[in-house]
Amino acid sequence: MREHKYRAWSEKNKMMYYSHRPDGSDNPLWSWDVVLRKDWHDGKGVEDNGAIKMEGTGFIDKNLKEIYEGDLFKAFDLLSPTLEVIYKSGCFGYEVECMGFIPLKNSNFDWVNGKSDKIEIIGNRFETPELVK
Repeated sequence: MREHKYRAWSEKNKMMYYSHRPDGSDNPLWSWDVVLRKDWHDGKGVEDNGAIKMEGTGFIDKNLKEIYEGDLFKAFDLLSPTLEVIYKSGCFGYEVECMGFIPLKNSNFDWVNGKSDKIEIIGNRFETPELVK
């Protein structure tokens, strides 16, 4: 069973908050407590304050970077230059115009212990919106 990790984008603060440190250490970030507080952003809960919560996929890219919903990646065996990780139909995947939704686990990315050398995270839709096509 994989460890569940989350992050949340604060539209108000223009910041990403993580439930776990991106460097892989075990100590959760103090800021995650702030994200989950009911009074965060003018007394509204996380669902009402413009924060967008995303879950980690349990997969990692060629640079050992964890892959989350909303991440943008390059796939070295596909023609599409930029793809976005989405959650749909009960799993994580991406959409290709001519093929529709493709689950990450069923893709040709040669996953070995949750890692693929065929994809690279290049940003995410919130911190690098210029990469979204």
